[in-house]
Amino acid sequence: MDISLNEIINYYANASVSFSNIFVANLNPGKSDVGRRTAPGMCGLIIPLQGSANFTLNNQTFAMGIGTIVHAGPQMSIKVDNSSKKIWRYVVLHYEIPAKEKEVYQLYHQHFSLKVDNQTRITRYIKELIKAYSVPGPISKITARTLFHQIIEELVQGAKRNSKSDRDTVIEQAVDFMHQHYTEKISVAEISKRFKINRRRFTELFERHTGLNPSNYIIELRMKEAKEMLRQSDLSIAVIAFQLSYDDPFYFSRIFKKYVGVSPTAYRREIT
Repeated sequence: MDISLNEIINYYANASVSFSNIFVANLNPGKSDVGRRTAPGMCGLIIPLQGSANFTLNNQTFAMGIGTIVHAGPQMSIKVDNSSKKIWRYVVLHYEIPAKEKEVYQLYHQHFSLKVDNQTRITRYIKELIKAYSVPGPISKITARTLFHQIIEELVQGAKRNSKSDRDTVIEQAVDFMHQHYTEKISVAEISKRFKINRRRFTELFERHTGLNPSNYIIELRMKEAKEMLRQSDLSIAVIAFQLSYDDPFYFSRIFKKYVGVSPTAYRREIT
């Protein structure tokens, strides 16, 4: 099963992931570890600290070394082979999601790998997490929870940097352009032309990069600004619409309700 980076990012962005535990394991050169299964009721991130090995989950083998991180679902068969001449040292970072979310987020049950451009920061967070996990008390629990989420963030950021291409650079420039000009009357066709990419191809690349199509991205920026204006000013709905390049305030109100869930008037009433 091919899993895109955006699917993984969306999973970690939306699922209610929570840290469970962490442990360190070693496998000597020329040795194998077979006959075990991953933990029931939780997932694991397998993060290398030293050496390399072949890590097999449910008969799919991942060649692991520094920079390659593997996700394991619950109760998967495990086989680890260290055919190198150096010790293989790694951590398993277990996490859980609520039972009601396990059917919603299928990646919870899947195995997949991510390659990061630089594992240095992840390794540092891992060492700090091991230390925090070994200390009892609520403060250490808070520290461990924070470090866990920092690891997840750096994991997806590192994977995104690793997959970056020249096209990604162009899309980042297009994103910057949108942030600077979203209050103006700009269209996807104009933006794609500006960056010399076919509109259909631009939309495909943009969605792959951000998780949103460019039209929705612009609308999201405008609706975020509209909420700020409704909170912080006494401007009329018509004026706010005009300042965000909507000539028809009724159309603006429909868009606002679609994206925010309530009309601009109701939103302003709720926050005052």
